[in-house]
Amino acid sequence: MADANPNRLGQVNNAGATDALFLEMFSGEVLEEFETKNKFLPRTYNKTVTSGKSFQFPAVSNTTAVYHTPGAQLLGQDSIKQAEITIDIEKKLLTHEFIADIDEAKNHYEIRGRYARKMGYALAKAMDQHILIEGVLGARATATLSGGYGQTKINDNNLNSSTNTDRAQAWIDALFESAETLDVHDAPEEGRFCALPPEDYYVLVQTVQTNGFSAVNRDYGTDGSFSQGTIYNIAGIELVKTNNLTQTDQSAGSGIYEEHAIDGSEVAGLVGCQDAIGVVRLMDLAVQSEFQIERQGTLMVASYAVGIGYLRPECLIELDHTP
Repeated sequence: MADANPNRLGQVNNAGATDALFLEMFSGEVLEEFETKNKFLPRTYNKTVTSGKSFQFPAVSNTTAVYHTPGAQLLGQDSIKQAEITIDIEKKLLTHEFIADIDEAKNHYEIRGRYARKMGYALAKAMDQHILIEGVLGARATATLSGGYGQTKINDNNLNSSTNTDRAQAWIDALFESAETLDVHDAPEEGRFCALPPEDYYVLVQTVQTNGFSAVNRDYGTDGSFSQGTIYNIAGIELVKTNNLTQTDQSAGSGIYEEHAIDGSEVAGLVGCQDAIGVVRLMDLAVQSEFQIERQGTLMVASYAVGIGYLRPECLIELDHTP
């Protein structure tokens, strides 16, 4: 009986490595899932570097206008303050999986797709967690430049009230106070956001206040939808629901919190502006796959190496549910 002539699904134009297309497809699935699930990376200031252990961001204050007296010599006001913020590159963060039955893994695309989505989601979740932690730490930080704004917190124990009307009103009040505070800080109006847990997000969607106000009532000019369970903006601040806001005490800095430790036990939410948090990319998201003869399977690794840190304390506000 003659041997069969198989059409190797992983080859490019029926030539070369038999797994070339499998690796490319898997890589694409991880990248797509990372971009889909990650909500806060696009709201940061991104900088790509090719080498080095850190990156320095310059901070420069505003200057002032003065009246000129005829004949007076202009020598410079010496009023612009400068400082520097350094973001260090962290350890490589990765996720890894091993598939023993290589032929079955390659030929059943839905299985590899599920692995890819889970790996991409794990990296996206960690990225969001770390960005939000740095946002809260930035809100707690002193001003970068002397005379500037920092350590901004809004406290209201009704932010986690068991009574929905009280809770919704507390969130509305906190968001308007946040908008006013950012205006006072001369923070940009574009790109303002609030990270809040899903429970609070849906309280705002469905709760009607005692005065008849509803955050999704179109009579108030909102663009939310009760039927779709969505609410987009309050006081010009985009609401972003997320499970990645750290609300427990992780100050010990173990596990995923090794590079970003925080006591988040009293955190209700975070208000920020575009580019208030920085991300320095040394090694962008990459996927590696290798068949191991001695183990008769394929090891797959997805990883990145970045640095994450706050840049503008004046553009960050911690919402706290303590009195």
